[in-house]
Amino acid sequence: MKFLVLATLAVAVTAAVPYTGPITMQVGATNGALCDLCMDGIGKAQSWLENSPELANKTETLLESKVCTILPASLSSLCNTAVESEVPAILQSLEEKYLDPNTVCTEVHVCKANTSNAFDSIGASVGCDVCQLAAQFIDEEIVKPDVQTWITGELDMICGKLPAAYNATCEAAIAAAAPEVLNFLAQEIAGVCDDVGICKNSSTGDYVEKAFARWSAVFEEEAKTATLPAFRRMHEFYRSQNAKYAKGESGFKVALNKFAGMTQEEFKRTMTGYIPRKVQAENSELLTGDAPAAVDWVAKGAVTGVKNQGQCGSCWAFSTTGSTEGANFIANGNLVSLSEEQLVDCAGSFGNNGCQGGLMDNAFKYIESNGGLDTEADYGYTAGGGQAGQCQSGKEKKHAVSISTHTDVTQNSEAQLKVAVAGQPVSVAIEADQQCFQGYSGGVMDSPDCGTQLDHGVLAVGYGTDGGQDYWKVKNSWGATWGEQGYIRLARNTQSSSGECGIAMQPSFPTAGAPGPPGPPGPSPSPSPSPSPSPSGNPHYEDPNAGPCQSGEMAVQVQNIGGSFCSPPCATPGGACPSDVPSGTTASPTCALETQGASAPTYCALICSAGQKCPNKATCKQIQNGPGLCTYDS
Repeated sequence: MKFLVLATLAVAVTAAVPYTGPITMQVGATNGALCDLCMDGIGKAQSWLENSPELANKTETLLESKVCTILPASLSSLCNTAVESEVPAILQSLEEKYLDPNTVCTEVHVCKANTSNAFDSIGASVGCDVCQLAAQFIDEEIVKPDVQTWITGELDMICGKLPAAYNATCEAAIAAAAPEVLNFLAQEIAGVCDDVGICKNSSTGDYVEKAFARWSAVFEEEAKTATLPAFRRMHEFYRSQNAKYAKGESGFKVALNKFAGMTQEEFKRTMTGYIPRKVQAENSELLTGDAPAAVDWVAKGAVTGVKNQGQCGSCWAFSTTGSTEGANFIANGNLVSLSEEQLVDCAGSFGNNGCQGGLMDNAFKYIESNGGLDTEADYGYTAGGGQAGQCQSGKEKKHAVSISTHTDVTQNSEAQLKVAVAGQPVSVAIEADQQCFQGYSGGVMDSPDCGTQLDHGVLAVGYGTDGGQDYWKVKNSWGATWGEQGYIRLARNTQSSSGECGIAMQPSFPTAGAPGPPGPPGPSPSPSPSPSPSPSGNPHYEDPNAGPCQSGEMAVQVQNIGGSFCSPPCATPGGACPSDVPSGTTASPTCALETQGASAPTYCALICSAGQKCPNKATCKQIQNGPGLCTYDS
């Protein structure tokens, strides 16, 4: 069977640049002195890896989040203790196996034999260059498959300390977590020359250039317009913020994701698009009623899959369709994915500006005036490249869903917003142009940098509490590989009346009308041969090893992820996916796969996280920074 290898899952999975030594260094020092510098630097790195409490704590925190959290709560303490007892020994084995100074410095062609230490007499700048050369080699070595096999075996010792009934679950979680653990350690070791004091500031040296090269190898399309200064700025924030997260000083972490090479100005221009309301709130009313302690409209089935606005400032349209879809589901029992493109193309006379921005209230007024909104399947999204289209008047007349009015929630009141979200998904505006949003990959956002200059429309789909921290659950429109499978959790009940990132400043929601009659049919296509029909009731996302995929699906493997699966196409680039999953599956059908050179995802996958089930015989393969992918092993 021939599998199509899709180029990108658009997540920050480290892809090492192959080591191409030998490397000739023009540094005005003898080969013996260079060898001494390398031996000294890697010796210090070896000691640091074995004795660094901070590195051990970060590794333990990562493993506990990936393994212990999927086990019953009664086993959390036992699992955490097992992790904390095994990690120091594993790190010691790692430094003995892969950080031997003689081996490393010989492999990078600066040593033939060890001589006396000459670090102090040569100077720190040359020492930094040599240390980084050796660290790059180690970084590239430890992400190789044989090392993954080795560390999986080492980590399996954690499972041996748990009740036998949970060993299989633990080992599956370990196998999924092993690549992320190695990628994390590779990033830490790549910066070790700075951490041990040989390089005063690795963020201004060659290390970041090499990190940029690795990032560019993963995000080939984004790298075409990325700049090293922009990446360096994000890289500095990435290291400092994740250090705070590892120490418990902050509630969220960040990744070097597909936006890492964008300047702040470019990011704001292309990935936001909310135009703040200039006048007093309209249709505002004081909401009453009791709100439960926690709500999740995603789990209740009122939220469509995560979509992707692409390089178009159309966030306002995605926020509008999200709240309208939710209102319709609650009122009429049907979850229908609605057309953002119709709003982008047709709602200009109501004060919206297509890809140059808009306002959810104005979009609600358009839907009310027009009598409803067409489906995404019929009026698909094409503005992802940054250009709105001409309004298609025939499709504009099709009213799959309608609304009767809309309500502005009382401003600057998280209590009122809570009551609103308890009733349905709510359109909200936030400030999203800062680095904390650009690189967010998980946790509860509690950043002082996230201000109140509203520039992005999103959808509040729930709220809850995690580890004592109250949060809002928010659906974004940057694809399912950003953040927590396309979502972000923002701190709730903050000291500011405007809420984290201004979430309580301008919330609004629609009231659903009755489902409208379908619009006139479009022109009939020319007759063409029909594919052979699939067996009745046969679900999508099946196992290609058990037989051919359905007509229209492809058997695919995803780069850097084991296994394969049958992948149906998205309804539109970045749009909806078939929801007919195999029996018992709770993983989310998501438009997440991009082919080589594509600007938006075009194929669907089952994205899984803790507690979600993959189809029978499929397993959840971990992707760096959080979500997983359901695949079948051959």
